[in-house]
Amino acid sequence: MDTRLGIIGGGQLGLYLCQAAQQLGLDVSIISETEDAPALLGADKTFVAAITDTVVLDQFLSGCDVITFEREDIPEETLRYLAEAERQGRVAVHPDADVLLLLKDKGLQKAWLQNNNLPTLPFDLISGDSNPIDSAAKVFSAPLVQKARRGGFDGRGVQILISQESLDQLWDIPSIVEPYLADSREIAVLVARRESGDMLTFPPVSMEFEPELNAVRTVFVPADISSGLATAAIVLAEKAVTLLGGVGVFAIEMFITPEDQLLINEISPRVHNSGHLTLDSCEVSQFEQHVRAITGLPLVPPGEP
Repeated sequence: MDTRLGIIGGGQLGLYLCQAAQQLGLDVSIISETEDAPALLGADKTFVAAITDTVVLDQFLSGCDVITFEREDIPEETLRYLAEAERQGRVAVHPDADVLLLLKDKGLQKAWLQNNNLPTLPFDLISGDSNPIDSAAKVFSAPLVQKARRGGFDGRGVQILISQESLDQLWDIPSIVEPYLADSREIAVLVARRESGDMLTFPPVSMEFEPELNAVRTVFVPADISSGLATAAIVLAEKAVTLLGGVGVFAIEMFITPEDQLLINEISPRVHNSGHLTLDSCEVSQFEQHVRAITGLPLVPPGEP
């Protein structure tokens, strides 16, 4: 096909997206802020510059029909610029800028979940300009989890405070605090959605985390949950992505309480580390499925792992 794909971000996820797109016959451009980014080695066209540099962004966009992202922490001014380019008909952006603006801020994301009656943990905001201990203590007692509103990923920007005495370690930054669920399990569901509304979903996976780093250590598929709970998780994930109007692959991370209640932890508007195993365990990888979704190609049933 003749579609020209632009990927913002040149890391590992960008490399896998680039490879998947080229296998489908797409021309791929990559823009990266660093010269040693791995995705630059495989792209048809490469740009190395700050992604706020509108001169280089214009050059990048001129060779693209569809733009996508390997990460969500894109500067707001760049997202606004891309949204305007899309309004002008210069390029399609998937997922769109408004979705990234919403989901990259954990405070906005949590409020959106609540406003749309999607199950999630209660939370409170810390503004970053007041005593965080006083702010948190008004709503929750330890143990609790603090998450930076922006910039956190792979365990960065997250800390678990077990005792009331440890609350003096709260960061005085814009963040959210929520209860810590000591006995919960965690799963992820990857949903691929096209602009037409067509969706296909990968089977849920179980995740185990490195306690010191708060990062995923091991992913298991199929998830160690009942078939009924797996179906309920897929329905919930698809509902969330539909309400977002999301296009592409989205990772919906969920807690499972001891009572088997599903609670959405976070939504990532991109391919995700919980989906790397799809490269070997499914009929289609999350990376190929994402490219298919954003370019309007038919989605491929992932099959049973």
